[in-house]
Amino acid sequence: MPGHRRQIGLPVSAPEEVEHLARLMQVDVVRTKLSPRAMMEVSPDERFHPLFDAVFSLVGILAYLSREEQPLSRLAAQLPACHMDKTTVFCPWAWKGKVMRKMLEEHKGKQLELVDGIKVYDAHGWVLILPDTEDSHVNIISQGVTAETAATLAASFARRIAEFQSR
Repeated sequence: MPGHRRQIGLPVSAPEEVEHLARLMQVDVVRTKLSPRAMMEVSPDERFHPLFDAVFSLVGILAYLSREEQPLSRLAAQLPACHMDKTTVFCPWAWKGKVMRKMLEEHKGKQLELVDGIKVYDAHGWVLILPDTEDSHVNIISQGVTAETAATLAASFARRIAEFQSR
């Protein structure tokens, strides 16, 4: 349909650089839960999803480069560095709800995203606190302006989750 922009579902845990790349390719991004189904439901008319089909992704990138008459090196040069960290913290099932409520209370008034778990933003990056649906732990995914910042953010939130359980 002419004038209709494509849109794609990206999980709330995806780095912001992927969203940046999508904007360059004139694709709108809708943040979703981490499940493949949630990502694919955003664009039900699309036959492929770039996170699940590498060949489709490559063809899309090549089409963009052809349309813009640009080399891949120029597109790659436009992408900022991406620094992420991931850790898990043991958390019994009985404590998961309390831990998440405490996290919400502690970060009240801050920029939050509640698509899947709790994503807390600050000037240096973000942290996603995501209770595991199958095991007795909480996943912590972070992105920072440096690798050290991402690791520090993840470690700080892991410490708080452990402290909540000891009270």
